[in-house]
Amino acid sequence: QTIDILPTLANLYGLPEPRTPGRDAFDPTYPGWAVFPDGTWLTDKAYVKNGAVEWNHGMTEEEIAQMNAYARRLAHVGDAILDTDYYRGR
Repeated sequence: QTIDILPTLANLYGLPEPRTPGRDAFDPTYPGWAVFPDGTWLTDKAYVKNGAVEWNHGMTEEEIAQMNAYARRLAHVGDAILDTDYYRGR
């Protein structure tokens, strides 16, 4: 994810963790999911494309709804980062 770039690079270069909304992608506690620009998302348990569940291996309907909402929010934040050139002044 775009918001994970800075924390991941900081980790790779041994720099202090920056104060950003993102997470280090190599952190062992990272949840292991991917959200794509069109809102499609993938975890180790489910794949949802354009809001439709393509396959599900253990997520509840509530968890899927929460992940759908998170994917929408993440896409919004990612767009805002790019639109405002957020990292330029960091």
